[in-house]
This record gives sequence, C-alpha cells and structure tokens, in this order.
Amino acid sequence: MAAALVLLVDAAASLNETERICFRQSLIYGAVAGIALTLFLIAVITGHTIWVQEQQMAIHKLSALNRTASAIAILMWPIAISIAKAYGRRAAVTFIVLSSVAVFLLAPLTPLLAFLIGAAAFAVAWMSFRLAKILFAAAIAFSVLIVPFLDNVSPLAIELLLANFQDHIPEVHRFVIWQFAAEHILERPIFGWGLNAARVFPGGDAELLLLTTPEGGQITGPALPLHTHNALIQIWLELGLVGVALFATLLAFAIRGIPRMPGDRAGPAAALAVMTTAFVIAQLGFGFWQGWWLATLGIAAVTTTAVVGHPGSIHEPEPSS
Repeated sequence: MAAALVLLVDAAASLNETERICFRQSLIYGAVAGIALTLFLIAVITGHTIWVQEQQMAIHKLSALNRTASAIAILMWPIAISIAKAYGRRAAVTFIVLSSVAVFLLAPLTPLLAFLIGAAAFAVAWMSFRLAKILFAAAIAFSVLIVPFLDNVSPLAIELLLANFQDHIPEVHRFVIWQFAAEHILERPIFGWGLNAARVFPGGDAELLLLTTPEGGQITGPALPLHTHNALIQIWLELGLVGVALFATLLAFAIRGIPRMPGDRAGPAAALAVMTTAFVIAQLGFGFWQGWWLATLGIAAVTTTAVVGHPGSIHEPEPSS
C-alpha cells in the first residue's frame, strides 16, 4: 500500500496544467454528486424514522454514515480549491457550507470538530503559512508530550466533562481508554508491545468504571476496545517511541512537500487544512491501522497533490475548455 501511495502521489505531482484542470473538473462532479446523495440519504433516513416509523430521531440512526462525515471533512478542502479555480470563490464557499451542513447533520462530534479546527488552520495558513506550520508542529509535540501525564490529566478532564456537559459518556470513555493505554506505554516505552497489539491487549476487555449516575448506577466500558481512539497513543503503545519518531518524520516530510508558489496562498493553506483535519480525526476517532482509514488518508494525499501541486491563482475562474 505504501509503495502504491508513493507512486500515485508522484503521478499526481507530475500532472501538467491541462491534466490538472481535467482532474479538478472530474473531482468537482463527483464531489457535488456525493454531497447531494449524502444530504438526500440524511433526509430519507430522518423522514422515514419520524414520519413512517413514528419514532424520535437519534444519532445512531445515521451511524452507518459516520465514516462519510470524516471523509467529507478531510476532502472538502482540495475540492473547494478546485471549485474556486473553476467557478470562483462564491461557489467554493457554497460547497464548504453544504459540506459542513452534511457533517453537522450526520452528528458525530469528531469530524465536525476537525472541520472547525481545519478551517482555523486554513485561515492562519492564508495569513502566515510559516506560523501555521509552527502551530501544527506544536500540536503534534503537545500530543506526544502529554501522553506520560495522562494518568493525572484524564481524571481532571473527566471531572470537567461531568460537571459541564451532557451526553458525555463517549468522551469520558476515551479518556479512560487513553489513561489505560498510557499506563502500559510506560512499561515498554521504546519499542512498544507490537503492531496491532491494541486489538488483543492483556486486560483490554476488562470493564472499567466510567461514571456513576445520579441514581447511583454505574456505567462501565472496556479498558481498550480494539484500538485507542488516538493515533499517537496507538502508535506509541504498539511501536514505541521509535514508531512515534517515524510517524513525526513522515508528517515533517509531508509539510515540507507542500508547494508554495507566489500569488497562491489558497493552495498551501488548503493542504495544511487537510493535514490538520485528518490529524484531529486520527487523534480522536478511529483505529489508525483500519484499511478504510488508511485508504482515506491516501486518497486525500493524492487528491491534494493533484489539486494544489502547481501554481495557480483562484481569483478568477478558469476558462472552460
């Protein structure tokens, strides 16, 4: 998979401008159709639940589209740049709004939070790409350095969640998982427990207390349900600091590979927004080694390279060919 990704990224970077225009146009058609279909499915599922089944709508009714929300949040940036180049900025903003509405209606919190942070990263990179890179590197460093202290940080975070938010069980469970994983990371910090060890980790199926309800009931959850819901924690747990160093090096090369051309601030900003959005989802969401997730990251890398890997202004739409 890694070799195929390298070849595809290299091919995307080698496209000439005519080929890029063709790629962007095809990307636009597919993206618009995809967002329209997603909104249609949301409407159908919601309408069927409320009016046909006469049930109250709940988040789990749309759970089959959770992965869709993450893919939309990541890929909307190169697609928006493509639309801006072809049809102008107003069309691009319209697409971003519709995409964010789809992510919001799908209801998972992580992709929505990732989109908002990605939008902030885009804005910062638009004003100062250097500052945006520094902040991104600082976020990675913080995410690594906080791990040894999660034994103390997690209880404080859980207490904050319980005091200020409702429907907080998934978030509390994540902090419990991270605390459990961090404790075992410190047992083998250099080389870790082995690739995919999180799926069969000793004690991972033990039920740990998440919270006590006002009625006195206890809600529990597994200590480590197949993965850590955090990329860096999972990599450190399984591959140790060696794996974390390799992952950080890969991110550094990816940032250095973002092209910066005079007069084109949107392209580099979009590329950094893609990386930021993907990083947030990886830190809060899925198991890092899941095939669909690695494929999504690969598609994002190839798509972003093909879209922004060449200088070009988005102030005016491209002439149609």
